[in-house]
Amino acid sequence: MFRSIIKKLYLLLFDRDYVMKNSTDKWVFISYLSEPLYKIADDGYFNRHQNRREAIVIAESFYKKGFNVHIRRFDKPIIFTKRKYDIIFGLEPNFVYMSSRNKDALKIYYATGAYWEFQNGQIKNRTVEASKGFGHEFKLNRLVAPHNSPIIADHIMQIGAPNTIQTYPEQLRSKISLLRQSLTVSSDLYKENRKTEGANRTTFLWFGSKGSILKGLDLILPIFKMQTNFVLHIVGNMDDDFEEIYKREFLANNIFYHGFLDITDPNFLAIVEQCTFTIFPSCSEGGTPGSLLNTMYLGLIPITTAICASPEMYELGEIVELNKKSIEDGIKKLQQLSDADLQLLAARNHNYIKDNYNLEIFQSDFCINLTKLLVKNKYINH
Repeated sequence: MFRSIIKKLYLLLFDRDYVMKNSTDKWVFISYLSEPLYKIADDGYFNRHQNRREAIVIAESFYKKGFNVHIRRFDKPIIFTKRKYDIIFGLEPNFVYMSSRNKDALKIYYATGAYWEFQNGQIKNRTVEASKGFGHEFKLNRLVAPHNSPIIADHIMQIGAPNTIQTYPEQLRSKISLLRQSLTVSSDLYKENRKTEGANRTTFLWFGSKGSILKGLDLILPIFKMQTNFVLHIVGNMDDDFEEIYKREFLANNIFYHGFLDITDPNFLAIVEQCTFTIFPSCSEGGTPGSLLNTMYLGLIPITTAICASPEMYELGEIVELNKKSIEDGIKKLQQLSDADLQLLAARNHNYIKDNYNLEIFQSDFCINLTKLLVKNKYINH
């Protein structure tokens, strides 16, 4: 509670709204991220997450369509607002609040994860399973606060793949259009002709953020503890209670925990060069997670779950179930490929991500969907 109050005070005092004035009387309220608009020239800032560049694309797209644009961070408290808006766009909780204040506005919910009830159910089930398996009661991490954004929305722009739509109640699915997200890494970080011979065949990378059980670390650590001929690199901070178990049970010569590393950090890129596979058995995502996209772009072959996968990815790696046997089987199948086949598969992964998940693709998907909505609702003629 205390940390929540401090965060709200910080946002009120230091996180500024951003306004783009146009020669029009039409206004859109965007409940997402305003900070990127103030940090256009800060490359280090934009290398932390792809959503920062995407936030700029979203704001500029509305502006180019003739709207005045008011951008406010999605969770910055709203104390007073008088202006009426034609469109409410973005994330909860401010999407919900502003929608209630502008009942006649077009409401476009911007969904970046799976449907919240699905995600919470998956987290609870997997946490119970992990707690029983390790004899330790883990906290429920990465739960989403209940909200009715998909219900009150006129339309849902969803970052994701076809499997993401299936996480929604059937009656809401017709509202959804899909967007392909962009990469964080830049093109000059990819090295052609990555080696897939020798020890690299048995070297794996787990790359993620908070949500250790959500993202399957509890499933893969026992595999690598037993299979000492394999090497696992873990990049990204573990949850505190999970890290306790890791230190108690999984400190091993073949498991390396590096903590958080920026994707442009030479240390991170050196780890990627050692690896052939990226392993990420998550139980809930909004399509292919950025961490997986970025490592595939860098030439790693994915071992992941259906909730993370586009249809094309079934031919680019192994899509596994949320259990250790399925993950082990996926690893074994990839071990049977020749060095030449692994090298070809690595190149195919890079090319697939390069052609389908860049900022230009995100901008195109977003503008096409936005234009259709604006024409349909008579905000523009074409």
